[in-house]
Parts: sequence; C-alpha cells; structure tokens
Amino acid sequence: MAIYVSPSGGDKNPGSSALPFLTLEKALETSRLGGDKNIFLFGGEYENVSVTLDSRDNGLIIQSAEGEKAALRGGIKAVGWKNTGDDNLYSLDLPGEIAGDIPMLEINGRFCPRSKFPRTGYIEHKTECNLNWMSTLGGGWDIKPTNAQLTEMIYDPSVLPENFNWENAEVTVFHRWDESLVSVKNHDPERNLIVFDSPCGHPVGGFGVKRYIVRNTEHGMEPGSFRFDKIRRKLYYCALPGEDMRTAETYIPVRDSIIKIDSKIENLQIKNIEFRTTSAPMISGGFGAAHITGAIDGSNGLENCGFTNLSFKNISGWGIRLWGRDGGNKNISVSNCAVENSGAGGILLAESGVGMKMFTAEKKGCVISDNNIRGVGLIYFSGIGIYATCCDIIGNSLNDLSYTGIAYTGGNGGRILRNRVSNAVNILNDGAGIYAALCGEGVMRDNIIENIFDCEEYFSQRHALYFDEGCYNWLAEGNLTVNCRDAMMSHISQKCVLKNNTFVFYGGEDLLMSFARCEDFHIEKNNFYSAGSVTFAGNKNAANYFKNNNIYSMENNVRQIYINRDYTRSQPSDFDGENIFK
Repeated sequence: MAIYVSPSGGDKNPGSSALPFLTLEKALETSRLGGDKNIFLFGGEYENVSVTLDSRDNGLIIQSAEGEKAALRGGIKAVGWKNTGDDNLYSLDLPGEIAGDIPMLEINGRFCPRSKFPRTGYIEHKTECNLNWMSTLGGGWDIKPTNAQLTEMIYDPSVLPENFNWENAEVTVFHRWDESLVSVKNHDPERNLIVFDSPCGHPVGGFGVKRYIVRNTEHGMEPGSFRFDKIRRKLYYCALPGEDMRTAETYIPVRDSIIKIDSKIENLQIKNIEFRTTSAPMISGGFGAAHITGAIDGSNGLENCGFTNLSFKNISGWGIRLWGRDGGNKNISVSNCAVENSGAGGILLAESGVGMKMFTAEKKGCVISDNNIRGVGLIYFSGIGIYATCCDIIGNSLNDLSYTGIAYTGGNGGRILRNRVSNAVNILNDGAGIYAALCGEGVMRDNIIENIFDCEEYFSQRHALYFDEGCYNWLAEGNLTVNCRDAMMSHISQKCVLKNNTFVFYGGEDLLMSFARCEDFHIEKNNFYSAGSVTFAGNKNAANYFKNNNIYSMENNVRQIYINRDYTRSQPSDFDGENIFK
C-alpha cells in the first residue's frame, strides 16, 4: 500500500490516504521497514524538512498526490516583527532553535537579500598581488598563494562611510570568473586591514581585480533587504513602502538541503514537488559556485533516476546539485523543472574526482531537458544556470544570470541543442551564454543567445559562445547570437568547426570573434552582421579554413587582427578574398 503524508497528518497514523503521516521522515522510515516505495505528499506547506536518502531507498518514488502540489521548505515560519521606531525598519528576535547563518529571507513570497554596500556596483580595495595565473591547464598560479594572500585585504577608508561598522560584516571579494564570500574575523583600523575567517578561492587582488562589496551591515540597508546581527541573534528588515510587517509571511532558512542523497542510489524518482527557502554555507563557492549545496543534493552518483516537474524558488544555494564520482552518474534525467531566484546556480549534473580523465570520459545517458531557469547567482555571483559534464543539454530556457548560462566542462560527445539563453554574465567576467572546456567531440547546435553586454573594461570577456581550454573537435552549427558584442571566444582549443551560424550585433562597436592560442579551426558558411565593424582576432594558426562566410559591416570595416598571448592587438592582416563582404 502506498504511503501518504499530509501537513495535517500525524506520525502515529498508519500513513494511509485516509490517515496520513505528518512528516516525510516518518514515511521514509516506514518505507525502509518493508513498506511501499511510493510516497505521496498531499498539497500544502511542509516546514523545516531535511531528509537523507541512502541505498535503502533504491526504487523510491516521492511525488505530490494526484491533482495536488506539495511545498517542502528548508525553513521555518517566523512571527514577531517589531518596529524599531526608525520609519520602516523592523527587528525580529530569532527563535532559540535557529542556529547558524541566514543568507536570505522569504517575505511575502519574495527573495529578500542581505544589505549590501554599495547598494549598486562595487568599491575597490588596495591589496596588491604579484602572482601570475598560468591557465587552468598550466597549473593555476605560478606560486602557491600564502594564507595571508587568501585571507587579508587592505581597504581604502575614503570609499566607505565615516565610522563604517565592520561588526557582522561579510565581504564578497571579486576574482575574475568567480568570487569569494567570506566573513570578517578581525579588523585593524590603524592599518586599514581586515582579516577573513576563511580563505578566498583566489588571492585577494589576483588577476588585477580589486573589486569588493560589503554585505550584512547597517550601511547599504534599503527597502526589501535585511541584516543579521549574529552576536545578538537578531534580524533587521527594511520594509517596502506600504508593507505591513504585522501580517507579513516570513520564512527563515535553516536547512542547506531538503533532500540529501548520501550514497549511490538506483531507480529514484522525485516528481511534482515545490522546494523553497533553503540555507547555504558561507564559503568560497569555487568555479560556478559548485561547492555550494542544493535543495536536492547528492555527492556519490545515481543510476536510472529521474527528477521531473519540480519547482525551486527562493533558495540560497542550487536547485539540484548532483555530483558523481568516476563515472557514477548514469541514466539520469532532469526535465521540466523550474528554478527561480537562487543564491547559487540552477541545475548541476556533473562528475568530480576524475582529474584529467575529463578529456576522455564518455556520456552515460544523462539528460537535462526542457527546464526553465531564471534569476540565479543572487548570493554567489558565479552560480551557473546549468552546469554539466558527460551529459546532453536540450531545450532549456535560461534568463537573468549573473554569470554563465550553460557550462559543459568534461566528457566526450556532449550535445547542447535548442537552448535559449538571455541576459547572462551580468556581473562577473570571463563567462558566456554557453561555455565548454576540457572536452571534445561535442555538438552545439540551434541555440539562441541574446543580450550579453560588455562592461566598461576593454577585455570584459562576456561572450555568447565560448570554447575554452582543452576543447577539441567541437561542432558549433546553426546557432544564433543577437546583441552579443563578443559573439565567440575560443581559447587554447583545437580543430573546432563553426558552420552555418548567424552572429548579429546592433551596437555601434565591433562584433568580435576571438581565437586566442587556438589551432586548426574550420570556419564556413557563417553570417556575421554588425552595425559597427566586424573583427576577427587570433593567432596566425587559429583557422586553417575560412571560406564562404557572409560578412556585413555597416561601417564597411572588416578586420583580421592577430593577438599575442597577452591579448595585445598587433599585426593586422587581410583575408584571402574567398568570403563575401558587404
């Protein structure tokens, strides 16, 4: 007999449809003692949910009951906001059972962020870093960063308000393609020095980037944001105009994951459920914020499992984060899911612990298809919409991303087909609508990438398509990029084919195609249209075939420019005349 759970049930009930359990924990316990593997959740809100699945749960199916939609929350409801007497500022004493950090709140259905200074943009520190990045394949930093280089930052007091209060402060230190979110451990005002309680992912000031923002202080509070006084265990919230906090519905996240998968599981199905209000660790997230937990989180590999018609909203980490080890993920489907307003990324289905095997790892039937992802990277800016290895990525829609839309980083034979990515790489640099690295023999076909704009830096590196280090024998065909100035970036890649793509840029600057340290590209039958000029930049051996392309520049300016390893423009050269110029 199937097992039923209801927000109005009781754990002393038999778990039947007429007398359901109250908690998912009790349903799992019953299932493991020989009960049915089908768990149905009646509609409604389930608070403070956190369960761990293991090998005893092979064949388990968790889903909403027919015609209903259950909402599992990794948080609890809180009441008792009090006006501080300061206009629209309210305070809330935390219940005693809440421990740990609070990265976000959900108030009246909205994702509420911590306070941030400055409210828009960033400020700059004065920390110098003399280390050189040698590329990922080159081993990273030329000299291993010291603990001081990873944990200390010299700030400029002139860019901060007078008597800036560092108590409870957290700092987002920008690097290049990622950032570190770290708490302030010590503050030395005489030296304008702050020390973090954990190391950054890269040395402070590395890559020549000196940007940072300060979170969780009274400076930067604005309507709709909050701060967390960790010492006094108190929340402060700046209400929106007309918002009545006496009746406001507030949820505080307390669980990093709602469903955690602790060991290898086969034939697991999770369907038709909503996930909301999760927490996340305050650590450096690494590339793609991949170290941050998910509402559904696994780390040991799954086989023959499906995640269907799930919704993730107002969460601090990922929606779904599924790591496999040494080929551990097999025949997994993530389909028709929605992720909206996440602190980290959307969907991660990837392999870890395989090192350089990433170049030769093969697909094993994993598919991410027909998902809708928007508003990711709200806390960890490096969060990626879809992050995958050894997987097919088909028919997904992604919008409003602080960093990369789709990242495919390992495994041969991947297919990235018919996806649409809009407004990506809004905050960080060196990302793309669709990005690939350390992989080969893939196909990137019939995707639409639109509205990826440069920042003020000359080499801001915000691209539509990106073949990064270690890509080889990829086919990019039938793709359309619109309003993406840096339409294509290739870096340390070989023998890739660009065919029948259309690149359109209506801005007044160059439409730029870059091929840095690349070899033997085949570029044929593409359409390049720019309201400004069209520029192809790369080393001399980047393309061995460049023919039958249609190139249109309203400024009548089409250029091929060689660039050296340091991206300094030099050595202009003419085309061979076999393409069509307009």
